Amino acid sequence: MKTGRNRGFTLIELLVVIAIIALLVGILLPALGKARKNAQQLKDGTQVRGIMQAMVNWSSDNRQKFPVPSQADANNQTVASNFKNRTGSIISLMVWNQTITPELCVSPAEAGKAVPYTDYQYSNPVGVAIQQGKYAVYDPRFLGSPLDDADGEGVQNLPTAVGTPPARTANNSYAHNCIEGGRKANWSSTLNASQAVFGNRGPLYDQTATPNFQGGESWLLKSGALSRYGASSETLFIHGSENKWEGNIAFGDVHVEFVLQPDPETATFVDRQGQTDPVNERDNLFVDETNEGTDPAAFQTRKNALLRIWKKGIPVPAIANSGPFPFLEDYVNASTGSSEYIWMDGQ
Repeated sequence: MKTGRNRGFTLIELLVVIAIIALLVGILLPALGKARKNAQQLKDGTQVRGIMQAMVNWSSDNRQKFPVPSQADANNQTVASNFKNRTGSIISLMVWNQTITPELCVSPAEAGKAVPYTDYQYSNPVGVAIQQGKYAVYDPRFLGSPLDDADGEGVQNLPTAVGTPPARTANNSYAHNCIEGGRKANWSSTLNASQAVFGNRGPLYDQTATPNFQGGESWLLKSGALSRYGASSETLFIHGSENKWEGNIAFGDVHVEFVLQPDPETATFVDRQGQTDPVNERDNLFVDETNEGTDPAAFQTRKNALLRIWKKGIPVPAIANSGPFPFLEDYVNASTGSSEYIWMDGQ
């Protein structure tokens, strides 16, 4: 009786199988990557909407105003500081009142240094102004940026030595509109569908003598010495590409859009400078457009959106030390990119 001999694959057959597998992987990987990016984008939009809804819910119990730490902690029971309204404190105030969770504050598409705050203290937080902290209204250790300037807020692990601060992570991924000057009126439940309030942070753009108010040309990302904040900013990789910012933005009427440019058609502000009749202009969400005046006093009336992570609490008018709101005129140093009040990826 003849017995058959088991026949294996030939080398050519193995190579063909390997080639087919490689081809399938090459086809599927981009699709899987795109699906993953789309899932991150959707989840991120859900988180932005959740935080915005929490702000609106807060406003319903606070005369239509969004969270303002300097008002909630008016008696200095949490921190003894004139600069309370930093991003970390604003978000921490909502976490304390359990309208949001710390996990909601870190984007699933995070491209920088942000991790959830896993040790949030809902009672007697460490480092408060009053020794036992039983009258505190938020945990001041929540970091809105890796370089939060606590300015007396008792944030643990802040650098104490002179020199380069150690690498630290933030507990937040998102930027929000400025809450002082003319913009303070928009830090409330306005239901304005064209007013950007909260969303993914962005890079720096050049502001030329003739800004792109009507959307005719693309805003230019900062280059040269400041490219780490502009053309090479990590914010471009949150949802966009190596040379284009995209992101989720929540507007005053609580709707969230995934916008494809920093000056979306739906984001506008009223331009009264040099106009017989005020007109609506497209608003770059990350530029303090100076069409309404370049002197420091103009900050008190400008209402265009300026979405940033504020590492140091924004001072109120009573303690501005050299004219009205002089800090914003130098919110980004033209030669170094450093700022006393805001934090940007690349610092």
